[in-house]
Amino acid sequence: MFRSSNRETRRGGFSLVELLIAVAITVTLLTAIFTVFLSVMQAVARGHNTQKGYELARGTLHVIKQDVTASFTARDKGIDEQLFGTPIGMMLIGHAGGRQPRRGGRKGRTGQS
Repeated sequence: MFRSSNRETRRGGFSLVELLIAVAITVTLLTAIFTVFLSVMQAVARGHNTQKGYELARGTLHVIKQDVTASFTARDKGIDEQLFGTPIGMMLIGHAGGRQPRRGGRKGRTGQS
């Protein structure tokens, strides 16, 4: 019988161990990439939800401003106002009768000359 040497019978390609290591590395990398992708998608979703909340709050405050302004003023009678809002509360500042607020001068009730 003729025996061939190891060198002649070995074929080209990867061994089973090399393929298993390559698959394990690929799976690990894909898992890491998917985890980062999922985190980014969740952050984007949170950002969109936050933006929608701010838009809703802005619209709600606009409606409240219109309602408060309509309740306290009558522009056709010369009453002017400015509504200021803060995270704690809101205040309405204005003057009636088309008169400008006094600057300096004697102290007294607003509207006295």
